[in-house]
Amino acid sequence: MTILCNDDSIFLVFYILYDVAAYGQAFIRFPNSGKELAYIGGNGMNNIKPKLIGKESGIKTIVATRSFTMPAKHSDKHTNKEGGTGLTVTSTNSMSKTGVASSGKVGNIAKGKQLGTLAVVKDALKSFSMLSLWYAGTVMYNVENKKALNMCPLPKSIAALQMLIGIPYFLTRWMIGLRPVPKINVSNEGIEPTKSNLSVLQYIKHKVKNGLARVRNTVQAYSAVLKQSAVFSMLHLLSVTALGAGAISFVHIVRASEPLFVSAISLLTGTGSMSPMTFLTLLPILGGVAMASVKDINFSYLAFAASLASNICASIRRIEAKKFLKQDLSKIGQNLDASNISSLVTIFSSLFLAPLALLESPKWATVYNSLLYKFSNKGLLKLARHIALSGFFYILYTEVSFIALSQLTPVSHAVANTLKRIFLIITSSVFFNTKITSMGLYGSATAITGALLYSLSKQYYG
Repeated sequence: MTILCNDDSIFLVFYILYDVAAYGQAFIRFPNSGKELAYIGGNGMNNIKPKLIGKESGIKTIVATRSFTMPAKHSDKHTNKEGGTGLTVTSTNSMSKTGVASSGKVGNIAKGKQLGTLAVVKDALKSFSMLSLWYAGTVMYNVENKKALNMCPLPKSIAALQMLIGIPYFLTRWMIGLRPVPKINVSNEGIEPTKSNLSVLQYIKHKVKNGLARVRNTVQAYSAVLKQSAVFSMLHLLSVTALGAGAISFVHIVRASEPLFVSAISLLTGTGSMSPMTFLTLLPILGGVAMASVKDINFSYLAFAASLASNICASIRRIEAKKFLKQDLSKIGQNLDASNISSLVTIFSSLFLAPLALLESPKWATVYNSLLYKFSNKGLLKLARHIALSGFFYILYTEVSFIALSQLTPVSHAVANTLKRIFLIITSSVFFNTKITSMGLYGSATAITGALLYSLSKQYYG
């Protein structure tokens, strides 16, 4: 094995992989001293005597002789002949500081560049597909949700049904093994073993006591998830209420003011701080929302109030989720990643919303008769389709947004979220033929730009 090396490469440490024989392999190292070569011999290796020959400066030649002890039938011996200062390369693994490389090395470099290019293209396509699903899911949810609300102005019932649609999806995914089943550890505090000599009354009392202890321990173990679920259920209900009362474009312009509430709640609760630069980015958000709301022809007090309230819920939920994910989740349970936590929150949220939907039960008969009158029997199927599709797309874009948050950098996610909001406002305005005044356009552009600047400033300045 012969390798060329410049004399100033004393900092270079390389390994020369020899041919693998039946009983061993060897590596040769060029140490920092530059005087001698050390070697590591494998089983069955001998006669490894590497030398560094040549002049004091210029190109030097490393010459090594090695032989392999093999079975008699397949015995073979490989010996390098000493070379001068000329180029003698007898292995495709050879390399030279001067840039001279074997054809095998050049081929490997070219192949590596091709693989690197393919990896970049693959990552780009993956990100593009993920963002496309995110944007498409968001738009389709808002469109189908608006259609369902136009036919059936019962936001509590529709919000509960949309959440309930996610339960079969999550359970099926866990049952067939597409996702690991999440589990939260529940303590056995207060649970006493059953004694054998208890009377019937004592046995019933013992079971009731243990049952209450299990319920208490379960609620304590799931308290963080239940807290997020309660806030998330109100967030979804308020969002559906706002979308039913006003135009999609107007609601999402107001929703762009969410950073205002995140900052205010973080400062009030002592869970976060804000740099002066980040504080300044809140001003265009506040001014933009005010500009878009003052003379907007689609203005609705209910939509405006519900959107602001949903921002409060979204801010609280984000803070609670951040606190929960900062913990050592391995001590809390198993398989508690962001996706599974989102699934648990959605399931419990549907249980919170179901009783609220019953508050609208006196109106169900009126809506039913109205659907039959306007659309005949096809009206019920049409409404069911809109609710089912809105629920499906809601679960889809929520899931993809979690994936995007985990895979994209904070800056990329902020930019993608801003572009998503712009895309949603434009497409919904075109789809429902919603008119926006010039003041509304300026205001929405200012608010969305402020939201982007807030995300970037929060990332870089805190």
